[in-house]
Amino acid sequence: MKLIIGILFFSLMSSKAMALSVEVKHSEASSYLHFLFSGLKEPFTSRTMQELAEKVAGKAFRSKKLKIDVEVFQSFLRHGYNFDDEVQNRPEGFWAEDAFLILAVNSDSMEDFEKQLSILMPYRGISAYYRVKKVIYPIFKKTVWDVSLKNHPQQIAETLKFMETSQFSDWLKKAKAFYGSEYPEEVSFKVGLIPIPDKGLKSGHTLATNLRDIQIVPYLESRGLKRNLDVIFHEFCHALYEGQSKDKMKEIDQFYLTSTHSHALFVYRYLNEALATAWGNGWYREKLDGKLNPRSWYSVDYVDKLGRAFLPLIKKYVGDGRAMDKAFYRETLNIAKKTFPNGPKEIGPQFMAVQLLIDHKVGSSRPFKSVLKRNFRIQSWNAMAPIRDRDIEETKANPLKTAIVISSDWKNAESTISKLYQGNKILSKESKDQEFWAIYPRDSGYLFWINTQDKKSFEKLMRAFKKLKSLPNNPKLIKL
Repeated sequence: MKLIIGILFFSLMSSKAMALSVEVKHSEASSYLHFLFSGLKEPFTSRTMQELAEKVAGKAFRSKKLKIDVEVFQSFLRHGYNFDDEVQNRPEGFWAEDAFLILAVNSDSMEDFEKQLSILMPYRGISAYYRVKKVIYPIFKKTVWDVSLKNHPQQIAETLKFMETSQFSDWLKKAKAFYGSEYPEEVSFKVGLIPIPDKGLKSGHTLATNLRDIQIVPYLESRGLKRNLDVIFHEFCHALYEGQSKDKMKEIDQFYLTSTHSHALFVYRYLNEALATAWGNGWYREKLDGKLNPRSWYSVDYVDKLGRAFLPLIKKYVGDGRAMDKAFYRETLNIAKKTFPNGPKEIGPQFMAVQLLIDHKVGSSRPFKSVLKRNFRIQSWNAMAPIRDRDIEETKANPLKTAIVISSDWKNAESTISKLYQGNKILSKESKDQEFWAIYPRDSGYLFWINTQDKKSFEKLMRAFKKLKSLPNNPKLIKL
């Protein structure tokens, strides 16, 4: 007999306005995909699920054939769609991979999800998907889904109860007003829950994902979902930020991306995440526990400390009934400078958003992206191979993304660098050197030029680069 888990709704009622609503459900399809991608140790997956996947299916995940099949169906999910009226640095489109995960959460079953695969990939991609499923899904079903199934109704009921008693509605309304968000109240928030049976596991780490109005939230069964309510609220804040009016988006971009303040770009890169952390992991969690959480609020130190530092300012604005404005933005710069005096010259922030330009004999960005993914938490990037004139112009016009040029013959790539950077030609005496990492300071951020012959040499350059304690004020060359 098939067990059907119903979808439960929590309406955030208001006597004077339409209610925001939250749809909470366990999603078998998105849980399976999280297990699959965690087993492959992909970015933005939970370390606890990675640990479980290695424990129950490590040999299967190390199979070269499986990795090839995963690469085949994933290759059709790397394309994106942009809406025509979007603000340049606030894209409102989506990647096919995001749509893939959205379909998974919105589907009532694996069968329902798989009926829709042809929307996103051709038959050869679908065939590769099923070859992977034949190996991995039975392990997932036995070790994750079936063992957690009986607890799903209770977990959802408790979640909705905690939302009600903690006045989730009031907090969402406060946050929406603060953000100046135009998120449509007719569109319910959706939470796709991913259970992780964590008995005997050590990690204790989960990582939620925001996909517009959908939040994918893994949770540890030993802790239940109350411990994840602040994470759910955090993810909703991303939707509110993305739902800001076009004028508000332009105001924020104009302020941070044209400011001459040393920390303007640094703050802009972390603003969305730091605000969501302050609201969800800070203030709403304080409401749940009666005190601020003394432990880390976020796994990235920049986000954790900026979120903590911004919270008093947010509380003041909400207390005064004000939405974030230019005075708020100015104060975030002062706070960030006190919190991270050297932040703009540290390595990590340069890799939040990346524009990857490839002029290499391998003709693909794939081997270089895999190294970058392992070394940095990159939230947004574009990759171009080969490099076209319009790619160069787009890179010059976008101060948010760090430009990274990867070449195998520096003489051929030098003309590209000269268009991106007007300054000293630091390679004039290096014509015989085929392995280097050049660092160029720009008006905001940095340009990196990496000339390397293969992936192994690239990894060696990466290790040398990461030894830098601070990025230089003047061009610098790192050689093997």
